[in-house]
Amino acid sequence: TESVILTSKIEEHNGETILAGVEARSVEVGQLTGDPVPWEQLLADKLDSMKDPSWFSPFNHEVFVTTGLLSDSRDKPSFGVAACAFDLSGSLSEAEQRNQLARFADFCATIQFEKLYLIPIDDKVGEVLELNYGDPFPDKLTAKGCGGTQLDKVFAHLEEEQIDQEISVLFFFTDGETNWDAMPQDEPDDYKVIWLDYGSDPDQYIWGERLTVDVA
Repeated sequence: TESVILTSKIEEHNGETILAGVEARSVEVGQLTGDPVPWEQLLADKLDSMKDPSWFSPFNHEVFVTTGLLSDSRDKPSFGVAACAFDLSGSLSEAEQRNQLARFADFCATIQFEKLYLIPIDDKVGEVLELNYGDPFPDKLTAKGCGGTQLDKVFAHLEEEQIDQEISVLFFFTDGETNWDAMPQDEPDDYKVIWLDYGSDPDQYIWGERLTVDVA
């Protein structure tokens, strides 16, 4: 089967990408004001540190981009298949949820994933989206629960659907407010978990990598 790559055509401006310029300015502002560095930069740095042969798979196929454009992807590495879970339990407003999703879409425009699963979660797993060739990035995710928080169901879903055998990493946007006794007590063996945390209790994350998310 074809490898499907998520990327974007980022326009060049004076030898640097527009996105890189925005990130650099944001980091500079954060250093001056004390605001957190945008999570996109922190996550990009984290993924850079994970670049080893197990993360890459060779490919020589067309590239999917969120704008619907295709370009040649020969001789470029891939981070493989990834999943991203979004906590829709009510700790963020709908506007903040849309903002984080849009920022993640922009982030994916700079990282090459073969395939991406988007998983909304509250007290149930919502409508899971699999971004395959030609699929646009959504601007909203659909919940199916009643607004509670049972983050453990994401991990159960990944195992039940055997998605855990495909992915290299799970990104999880959440404040971490859930029943941790019901959660897996160790990080899964098959994929890395990166918590994108906008909560107030960093010590609750008993495994995985944690990054602070600025929701503004």
